[in-house]
Order: sequence, then C-alpha cells, then structure tokens
Amino acid sequence: ESVIRQHGLDYMPLGIDMPHLIQSRIGHRALGTDRGYLQFIGCIREMASPLAHRLLQDMWTACQEADAVIYSLLAFPGHFMAQDLGIPAYASCLQPLIRTKFDPAPLFPHWLNVSGGVNRFTFLLLEQVFWQCLRPFIKQWRKQQDLSPLPFWGHFNQLYRQY
Repeated sequence: ESVIRQHGLDYMPLGIDMPHLIQSRIGHRALGTDRGYLQFIGCIREMASPLAHRLLQDMWTACQEADAVIYSLLAFPGHFMAQDLGIPAYASCLQPLIRTKFDPAPLFPHWLNVSGGVNRFTFLLLEQVFWQCLRPFIKQWRKQQDLSPLPFWGHFNQLYRQY
C-alpha cells in the first residue's frame, strides 16, 4: 500500500485477509501442491467459493471512483469492471503470463518444454481452466448487478490485443 501511495495513486484494500487465507488448510494445500496446475486451480476455486461475492463487491466499490484499474491475475474481474465503467484497465502480473513458445505456462511441468506449439498451448489451456473455474462466480455476481454477460472464453484474447 505504501509503495502505491508514494506514487500518488489511491489504494483500496479488498476485504480479504490474504495472510490468513494462505495459512489456512486450503492455502497450505494450494501452495504445497506438487501435482500440477489442476490441483492448484481446484484449491483456488475452493478458496474463492465462500469469498467470491464479497470480493467482487469490494472490487466493484473500489472501481467506482477510479480513473483506471490495475489488476493482477487473481483480480482479473477488474478488467471487465473497468470496461463496464468506461475506464482503462491494465494487467499487472507478478509472474510471467505472456503466451510464449519458449517455455510452458507456469504450473506446468518444465519437462513439458518440448516445442513451440505445445508450450503456447499450455498457456491457452491454463487460461481457460482458470477462467472456467471462476466464471460461475463472476457470472452470478454480474447478473445480480444487472451487468452484461461476459464472453464464454474470457478476456485473455482481449488482453493480448491490448498490447
């Protein structure tokens, strides 16, 4: 927060205690998984289930007075919220998530690094699995807010066209 405010930007924390969540049983399971991306994403979905509505509402409230939205991978609904409000949105990822042919996507085993096409496909697969796991929560919240439905395939193609 202090780094953000030092640069003259407003900051609004979301109502989730991330350290507590990470220290929870499901948090330990997600971070300690050695069975790959499907188990990790399953843990993320399990963590999101009881928190989704509150988190989305907090994000929506934070966006109301914003001039732009800077969002991380886990806060990707900010992309759509910014569109709904007619303000710019910028992805800010802590990990490399740009589709590449040189390495497989994060959470995929490194031995899978076999060819350009396969590596690029792992990014597409990871994006869709992540999106489809969380889409029902977002879809329900948007319907309650009377906002337009989202694309079935998510926002990743829009994100890449932006750059």
